Amino acid sequence: MDRGRLSCLAREAVHLQNMRYIRLAAVLLLLACGDTPTSPPTTPTTPTTPTPVATSITLSATSLSFSSLGETSQLSATVKDQNGATMSGASVSWSSSSASVATVSSSGLVTSVADGTATITATSGSANGTAAVTVAVPASLELSDTLLTFSALADTTQLTATVKNAAGSTISGATVTWAVSDDAVATVSSAGLVTSVANGSATVTATSGEVSDTVAVTVAQVASTVELSPTTLSLTSIGDTATVTATVKDAAGSVVAGAAVTWTTSAASVATVSSAGRVTSVADGTAVITATSGSVSATAAVTVVQVATSVTLAPTSLSFSSFADTTQLTATVKDANDSVISGATVTWATSAASVATVSSTGLVTSVADGTAVITATSGSVSATAAVTVTQGASSITVSPTTVSFASLADTATLTATVKDSGGNVMSGVTVVWTTSTASVATVSSAGLVTSVADGTATVTATFGALAATTSATVAQVAASITLSPTTASFASLGDTATLTAAVKDANDSTMSGATVSWTTSAASVATVSSSGLVTSVADGTAVITATSGSVSATAAVTVVQVATSVTLAPTSLSFSSFADTTQLTATVKDANDSVISGATVTWATSAASVATVSSTGLVTSVADGTAVITATSGSVSATAAVTVTQGASSITVSPTTVSFASLADTATLTATVKDSGGNVMSGATVTWASSDTTVATVSSAGLVTSVGNGTVTVTATSGSASGTAEITVNQGGATLDAITVTWTEGAAATITGSGFSATPASNTVTVDGLTASITSASTTELQITVPTAACKPSRVVDLVVTVASASATATVGVKPGETVWDLNLGAGVYTIGGDCLHLEAGTGSEEYMIGFFNSSESPSSLTPIKQTAIAGTTLAGDAAPDFPVASEGVGYIEAPMIAFGERPAVSPTPLQQVRRDPEYEAEMFAHAEAEARLREARGQTEEELASVGTDPQAMATAMEATIRRMPARSVGDTIPIRVWQSGNLCRDTTWAGYTGITEDISAVVRYIGTSAIYMEDTGNPLSESFTAAEYATWDATLSGTTMPTIKNYFGGFWDGIPAWGVSGDTLGLDADGRVGVVITKAVNELAYLGFVNPYDLYATSSCNISNQSEVFYGHAPDPDGLYALGAKTKAEVAAQMPTLIAHEVTHILQGTQETYFGAANKSAWETEGGATLAEQLVGMAVLGHGSGQNLGKTEWLQGYYGDAWYKDWAADLRQYFGLESINSPEECTWLARDDDNDGPCWNGRAVYGVPATLLRFILDRYGPSYAGGEAALMRDLTNAAQIGYANLEARTGKSIGYLLTIFGIALWADGRGYNNSLTSWDLYPIMESWSGTDYKLQPHASSGTEPTAAISVRGGSTGYLRWSPPSSHAPTSLRIRTPDGDKLPDAMGFWILRIQ
Repeated sequence: MDRGRLSCLAREAVHLQNMRYIRLAAVLLLLACGDTPTSPPTTPTTPTTPTPVATSITLSATSLSFSSLGETSQLSATVKDQNGATMSGASVSWSSSSASVATVSSSGLVTSVADGTATITATSGSANGTAAVTVAVPASLELSDTLLTFSALADTTQLTATVKNAAGSTISGATVTWAVSDDAVATVSSAGLVTSVANGSATVTATSGEVSDTVAVTVAQVASTVELSPTTLSLTSIGDTATVTATVKDAAGSVVAGAAVTWTTSAASVATVSSAGRVTSVADGTAVITATSGSVSATAAVTVVQVATSVTLAPTSLSFSSFADTTQLTATVKDANDSVISGATVTWATSAASVATVSSTGLVTSVADGTAVITATSGSVSATAAVTVTQGASSITVSPTTVSFASLADTATLTATVKDSGGNVMSGVTVVWTTSTASVATVSSAGLVTSVADGTATVTATFGALAATTSATVAQVAASITLSPTTASFASLGDTATLTAAVKDANDSTMSGATVSWTTSAASVATVSSSGLVTSVADGTAVITATSGSVSATAAVTVVQVATSVTLAPTSLSFSSFADTTQLTATVKDANDSVISGATVTWATSAASVATVSSTGLVTSVADGTAVITATSGSVSATAAVTVTQGASSITVSPTTVSFASLADTATLTATVKDSGGNVMSGATVTWASSDTTVATVSSAGLVTSVGNGTVTVTATSGSASGTAEITVNQGGATLDAITVTWTEGAAATITGSGFSATPASNTVTVDGLTASITSASTTELQITVPTAACKPSRVVDLVVTVASASATATVGVKPGETVWDLNLGAGVYTIGGDCLHLEAGTGSEEYMIGFFNSSESPSSLTPIKQTAIAGTTLAGDAAPDFPVASEGVGYIEAPMIAFGERPAVSPTPLQQVRRDPEYEAEMFAHAEAEARLREARGQTEEELASVGTDPQAMATAMEATIRRMPARSVGDTIPIRVWQSGNLCRDTTWAGYTGITEDISAVVRYIGTSAIYMEDTGNPLSESFTAAEYATWDATLSGTTMPTIKNYFGGFWDGIPAWGVSGDTLGLDADGRVGVVITKAVNELAYLGFVNPYDLYATSSCNISNQSEVFYGHAPDPDGLYALGAKTKAEVAAQMPTLIAHEVTHILQGTQETYFGAANKSAWETEGGATLAEQLVGMAVLGHGSGQNLGKTEWLQGYYGDAWYKDWAADLRQYFGLESINSPEECTWLARDDDNDGPCWNGRAVYGVPATLLRFILDRYGPSYAGGEAALMRDLTNAAQIGYANLEARTGKSIGYLLTIFGIALWADGRGYNNSLTSWDLYPIMESWSGTDYKLQPHASSGTEPTAAISVRGGSTGYLRWSPPSSHAPTSLRIRTPDGDKLPDAMGFWILRIQ
């Protein structure tokens, strides 16, 4: 039990004891007052007072704080007993828990000794009390701000001081005193509240103990309001003036003395304003005058209304020579300053409306002869003009202006109209009529014209000096035509007859010389000449038509040939076999020796037992003898002689093979003799012979007898025909049965025969010269495993079985054990790491593209290969599987063809031709070289840092952090920028053995856009490289299209603390984190077009070269070529900037993903290919194109010119294809830039356009099914922890061998018009667009039965061979090896695609 609980129980005991005494006294009192007490009263005992016991101690302070050593503080203790009464004079002892921090005297005086904490305890008896002591001596003081800027008087800012001890711990509640160096500028309160007083500078100091910190205070009033006087002006004449006064005040309402004020007018065409606020009227209207100081302004309204003081008219007199004629009068109204009042109201009046009228706009119209006065009035002033009207003839017209006559003696009436100059008809005038040619047409005094003869005449109407004409044309028109004769008949072809046509007009007059055209309804029957001569052509009927004008007539023609001769071909026939046939041809002709097509011919034979003839002239031999064949047509006939003599044509010997196991054995051979028609010739004489009678003999009857071991051929001969049988004598050796099945390499097979050893090892079996393993054996059967040859097709080979040194031979069909591919059009097969592919036999129309690819990621990997092929034999039952099944290392592909064969080349129109631009190519090549140097510098920077065992994160810990708080920027601000020139990208000192060189420039802010801040080097060749309006145009594209597009595809920017920075660091050149676009000559000095430094994304505390910003450095206009890049006009730079900015800002995004979001440091082809693809993606967004649209030449040309969004990738692809170099692209690579790409297409650009096309292909193929679409796929490729091939494989789930195969196919097939593998672009017309040559991919070619190739292939690329077999090709096996025949590296592979 604790001491406190014992004290409590003691107090309770005393209380109970006292209560007992009180109760006892009461009892005694009652007893004393009773009537009959039973006992005498007793005296009570006096209670004992308890001894005070100290039960609690209270200290005068429960905590003490010391800010200096040796400082003291007196504590006092109050002791109380168990009843809560103070025990004065109670003995108290004092102690410290840590005398090294604070000591305490016997009287409670506490003294600080060292930093730390201690507990002071006061003890009295069993009670105690404590006080906590903290000793914290200030070692440092840091203020919340290092600079205060006030833009108004009486403004305030609260400063906070953080005081820390030597251990770096904050001392809460530390005493701080505040002071200011100039209280006329600013004051500071005891709590650190700073108040601005007047413009100027001062220093505020905070002190705690022996430490202090300062803040620089600047008071610079900023205009908050502007007040104008007066706020309205009214001016009545042009050129009037008035002055407006502006008063500028800050946010507190204090006048800003000497504040700069700029004056502008909303309508300079109405009123102008000077820099001193003097307003001058310019024209009627309203304008707003604005006075601006800083970011605030105020306005005054100006009204200009002119008042008329004079009117003048022009002209002042008018004369009219016709009625209804008009003339415009102009009234000029002026104000008091003689300024014209534009739009002044004018009223018009005439003194005689019967002579001339005037409109409300001053248009005067003549009415009748006479004079009038026109008056114009404006306000209180007016002016007049005199008018005179006198009508006169001005023109004469004849109607109609032309007349035509189709017959003679026809008539037509002409009408003449005379008008004044106003177009008014003058009635009652007399007109004179004449004709130019009375022999063609006459005219009466009344204008009646009569046709006389064909021709033209001019009819003239004359009035005074005026005349008008009408053209009269007489041209007879045919009205009827008649033919003579109307029928004609012909009995022979080539006969002729003449037809005559008579043409008349409507008046039945003959039209001599009328043009007549002749036609025939059936030129195959009869023709007609232009003069009507009809010629017969063939049997039939025709209608001859004669046409003149719109009339025609016909004559009927009939042609019926009559036979006059028959000839046969041939005229004699000879047959050497029965049932043989020959076709006779009968030619029937008419009297003109023309063949009668389809003439009826009858056929007859003189001896049907020898030869027959069909109704069509087919003669068939029946038996030996002669016969005459007769052909008759009408009354004429012809004959042919036939001779039949049967002769031997073939002999078949049965059996064809005989095997003897012993000598003197016999076997009978039978010979069957047939003629050429396949008829057996019974009784034919046959002679027999043996090729080697020491092995076997044969009798005249075909009896073969074995003589000695060996093989011979027995030949049976009849006439010129012969047949053979093969005889094998193997006394005591093995014999083989014929093999009728096809064997498969690597599979089991069975051999049957006799003479085998039952012991497998005693037999030797070879197939195609390769030894087979024998799995079991008996004397009549061997079980073997068919050996596998090195990449051979289906074929017939020798099978040799040897037993006890005696061999037996047979033939057998063998096919490969791997899949034999029967490829349909657009189907293909590929292998990577393998070296052999088998093709099934073709039918005669096949054509193939073969690709050899190198999947090494080393750009310097140039691997020589030799491709060979072996043609085999089609075997019975040797068919490809119903569906191709890929084996290990082999894959099946499909690339559907859209055309059977290559699209024909089409020359582009002049407007569609794109000519090579050597200057542009050289410039882009130089830029590529520059970027290569930049990437090399980055690699060396990282390599050097790694070599000394450090990295940026470790450096940040060791170096003092650079705190940069970026202010808001304004146009005109100057910002210091460090532009890398060479060496280390991170630091400008010799650091890690590698020195960085920079050019420090001053960049002035020219324009602040939505997404970028545009700056110019003040040392650029031009004082102003571009205007604000031009930058605004750039920013409209950058902010509106480029940024949203590339962020969607490549990820976002980083808005937090820069890499390895510390709290307070800000990434960006301004407070809003815009991208910096710096136009500087420093880029021209490097011969670059533009670049980004990835180390700009690091804090300056790690990399002092860093601008701690997302910056793009672009080349500046340099018209005189002062720097290494050469002369660059402003227009040239502006034209390149949209694509260049898109490309380089994409690099910033790529670097952001690597620096901040965990992406791997990507390879050159991934970064440059991605940035080049970004140009294309932004271009699509700008031009309204889209992915998957198979964009062709028209769309590509839109993006080729102008901002050149589509220019680079296609030009780079053309360069990669080699500009017709036959060793391209296989000896080139797109995996790296210059140093590792010295093939024939080397220009440093392949690493841009080719991987851009690869990435576009990957997006086309896998983007539609990818979660989030193609943009998400590209973001994941950019953000991935993998690089290179592994990145593509991880995102697509496909092997690099497969991807290189389908990409290689796409480059050729899409580029040649075979298919649309690249669904966003149609490469064929794009590659056709360059003028002068064929820039499409050029494959090697082979047209042999066994195609071969010897080429070298660089990492990432593909070599192409187009195989066009000369005819139906045999089963063929293709193999790739080294030139010495060794196995190639596993990175090598090849594919075959059927393209025809």
